[in-house]
Amino acid sequence: MRYRGDYYKRMKLSMARSNMNRLCWELEKWEKRIRWKRTYKDFDYRIMIDESLSISEDTFAQIESVFLDFCAEMVQLGKDQASLRAEGSRLEINWRYYYDQYKSRCERICDQKELANIAVTLCYEKYPNKNKKFMWVVAGDGIVSNLKQQPLWLPARCDDGDFEYLGKRYRMEAVSID
Repeated sequence: MRYRGDYYKRMKLSMARSNMNRLCWELEKWEKRIRWKRTYKDFDYRIMIDESLSISEDTFAQIESVFLDFCAEMVQLGKDQASLRAEGSRLEINWRYYYDQYKSRCERICDQKELANIAVTLCYEKYPNKNKKFMWVVAGDGIVSNLKQQPLWLPARCDDGDFEYLGKRYRMEAVSID
């Protein structure tokens, strides 16, 4: 996991001689390029967008306003919760209450599929460094319904395959999901 992204790179991970760690060390020996590859930058967010929908600029601007309000309030609530913890308080912020407020505001503006398109566009194109939780909080159902089925490729044992793992050769085969 430490090669997967910056989050895990900063974590102190266990170096115990567990079976999982041994397997990971073996993989590192066989595939040294795993250490340097950052696959999370290759993510294609467009699979969450339904291109058949057209969205008016007015609707987009209204949802963008809600999004910016959401980001500002989440930052403030995070600071409030940090200060509560520093004071030793056991009070917790009811995040669900705030999430439901923003979801209802967005649903009054447009339907779930349009909202999903707008939220994904805002979070990945217009404001890529802002809070991506917004799109899952307000438009999670619409995003899931927009997802396009991608072909599933699985390794199959083959003597002349392109990939090698633990001394055996494999090739990737498309699997149909029906």
